Amino acid sequence: MRVALIVLLLAPFALAEEEWSSSMSDTEFEFASRNPGPDLWWTEAEIHGMSLKLTRGLVNIATGWWEFPKRIVESTRGKGKYPGLRILTGVFEGTGMAVARTWAGVFEAGTFYSGFPRRYEPILEPKYVFE
Repeated sequence: MRVALIVLLLAPFALAEEEWSSSMSDTEFEFASRNPGPDLWWTEAEIHGMSLKLTRGLVNIATGWWEFPKRIVESTRGKGKYPGLRILTGVFEGTGMAVARTWAGVFEAGTFYSGFPRRYEPILEPKYVFE
């Protein structure tokens, strides 16, 4: 698990360095490796967006299963003639949303360093199950 996380964190740097070093001579590469340019570093806004996306992803992975009881409770609060059907509807909605929220969390945590979707926006609304 730690190795996978380290690989995910360092992959953009390794790819950037490979592309960067292939286009330079040896002396240029030596100078550039001691004095990295601004194009290799993220802005404060990007770092903030990445940290929000990573946090959102980890929280959704951990709490995705909360969608199951939440949807059952929400569906049984409605008024209708058939309460058993409302519970069954809640079970299906809860199962689907639990899977969707957990996988959205895996996606967001795995791609937190990229700006996709646009400007680190959440994939699901609401952002967290408890909102």
